[in-house]
Amino acid sequence: MSQLRNFLHAVHTQFRQLVAALIHTLHTKRTSQLVLVVSVSLIVGVMTGVMSHQANREKRQWSSQVSVLVATRALRAGEPLSLANTHQVDLPEAIIADDAIADIPTNATTRIGVAANTPLSLSLISSDDARLQLPEGWKGVALPVNLITPPVQVGDTVDVIARDVVIASGALVALIDPGLGITLAVPGEQAAMVATAAHVGEIGIVLSSK
Repeated sequence: MSQLRNFLHAVHTQFRQLVAALIHTLHTKRTSQLVLVVSVSLIVGVMTGVMSHQANREKRQWSSQVSVLVATRALRAGEPLSLANTHQVDLPEAIIADDAIADIPTNATTRIGVAANTPLSLSLISSDDARLQLPEGWKGVALPVNLITPPVQVGDTVDVIARDVVIASGALVALIDPGLGITLAVPGEQAAMVATAAHVGEIGIVLSSK
């Protein structure tokens, strides 16, 4: 009788331990499920907010009109821009390039052939008002305002001469400003020499075929 009582007690103890373990497992699963639900809800909320912001931004861009310059006919590469071959139109901001122009820059010409009704941008034209992006590691050096130079445009390749010696070969015309003169882009290691020659006035440039 004592053995039966001990057996039943052991069975009862194991059963209680099993029930406690089962309850703990269910509680852990519920906590994990709750964490998962909250995490998914946060992700969905953030994504919904981002999509809503993007949609509102695009809606504003499509509803906002911007005045831009477009070609009235097909233009060949190097053709000067004028009132005869361009005109202004209002287009949705969403389809306009970041560097689109609304007016004809000074001495502007096309870099490449342009189809009729193409919105014009700084990347499609060359002009005295345009500014060349300096290659990596290059420096911009301003030339004297009164320096006599050959006719050049932004993007032209030139050689820089000081005392009959070429001190910078393959420099680029980076900017032309009627009031400030010409700014050249030169490799960084040649910038000090060119700047010194420009400062003392012993400098000249010649067009290069490079």
